[in-house]
Amino acid sequence: MTRSLRRWVALSLLAVSSGALAQTGNAPGGQVAVAQSPGARVPVDIVLTESSGARVRLEDLLGKRPVLLTLVFYRCTSYCDLELTAIAKALRKGRPALGEDLDIVTVSIHPHETVQEAAKRKAEVMAVLKRPEDAPHWRFFIGDARDVERLATSVGYLYSYDPKADRVSHPTVIMVLTPDGRVSRYMFGVDYPTLELEDALQMAARGQLAKKVEDPVLLGCLVYDPSTGGYRVVVGRLLQVAGAGTVLILLASITVMALRNRRQALRPEAIGAGTSSGENA
Repeated sequence: MTRSLRRWVALSLLAVSSGALAQTGNAPGGQVAVAQSPGARVPVDIVLTESSGARVRLEDLLGKRPVLLTLVFYRCTSYCDLELTAIAKALRKGRPALGEDLDIVTVSIHPHETVQEAAKRKAEVMAVLKRPEDAPHWRFFIGDARDVERLATSVGYLYSYDPKADRVSHPTVIMVLTPDGRVSRYMFGVDYPTLELEDALQMAARGQLAKKVEDPVLLGCLVYDPSTGGYRVVVGRLLQVAGAGTVLILLASITVMALRNRRQALRPEAIGAGTSSGENA
């Protein structure tokens, strides 16, 4: 699937959920969701392992400026890729500025990913960002599964891991944290306009909390398919919806055209013209 097709699918899908077979994670019954909790505080005592191999307390990543918290898994080539790429593109011009207006903490929610995979993903994202001087301020981590679950749960991010398929099902959302580690705002989807991002960071810098997003569109990486025992992107449902929409549009167009022709046929001049033609025939 090409990057453009993945983006089109991502922007079109609605909430997805996964099956509850042999799954771990923090999502009850495997249900992917975001329980928005503005003001919730992240657990600052957990220790993460950076892509460099260094062990870092979450507390040491906070306190200076707002932080974008992104929870992904590095092997994901669909929504996670779109999410990280969108952030990189939004920051590519240097405003908002990494290390000045924000820091970014990216943490893997896959329980078996390695520092090598974190380093590889960081290199790919830095290539999109095209600002090597910003690398120290966008840090990529793995962590103990229980610590990562604590972190995700603290911000209401619900995901599930299927060890048989070795895949993670999760929502796509980033959390904007205040400098002291409270959730200021949730930003859903895989598109982060620079002005919107800048506004969110300014609110977080002031310690302000945004309102919950009403009826957010939840994009999810994968859906469990019990018929195959694996995961799939929900394209079938998308095509059904798109197909139904196309039919409705066609029916509406035909109805409008029929009514227009009927009105034209009932006009006096049209009736007169028809009579004259009949007499001349």
